[in-house]
Amino acid sequence: MVGAPRAPCRGAAPGAPRAAAGPPRPPPRGVAARGAGPAGGAGGLAWEDVVTLETTLDDVTGEVLAYAIEKVLERGALDAWAVPAVGKKGRPCHVLHVLCRAGEEGAHVGTIVEETPTLGVRVRPCRRASVDRRVLTVQVPVGGSDHPVRFKTAHLDGAMVNVKGEYEDLARVARETGEPLKKVSGAAMRAFYEAEQLL
Repeated sequence: MVGAPRAPCRGAAPGAPRAAAGPPRPPPRGVAARGAGPAGGAGGLAWEDVVTLETTLDDVTGEVLAYAIEKVLERGALDAWAVPAVGKKGRPCHVLHVLCRAGEEGAHVGTIVEETPTLGVRVRPCRRASVDRRVLTVQVPVGGSDHPVRFKTAHLDGAMVNVKGEYEDLARVARETGEPLKKVSGAAMRAFYEAEQLL
């Protein structure tokens, strides 16, 4: 049985003002844009109603828990994660969390019930503020040749505030060149910032 919704999460209050949006920043020179996330519009914050689902599991294997997370993500959840905890009678357990869009919680509750031994799911409406997200591709020199690596960048008020290389691309380059992953990651960040002319 699904529990009754609780009060909204604290944080961004309904009707909170949007951040002032500055002019969109063009992609760095030498960097190819591959797409943009749905959030942010012209570079400010995008607010949306979301729902957090959670359930405490003290009789689930790691494999079942990992598969449940995989399934809710495949079915459109915004995020999913598990946190280790200690339950009643001192039992080790995990708290499964699923973040989804408002109005989609019913389908994800069904997946949680189908894929785990839970008898109930807690439902918490809240709001999420997201920055403008973009995916850029940089040619990274490793082992005497260039390799395309995608980067996720976050932008606020027209300025880039975060950047991270895609693990799958970094791991592929490491396998292709035989170089350690940490060395490839370092080369990728240098290539990105050189393209940004920040070094």
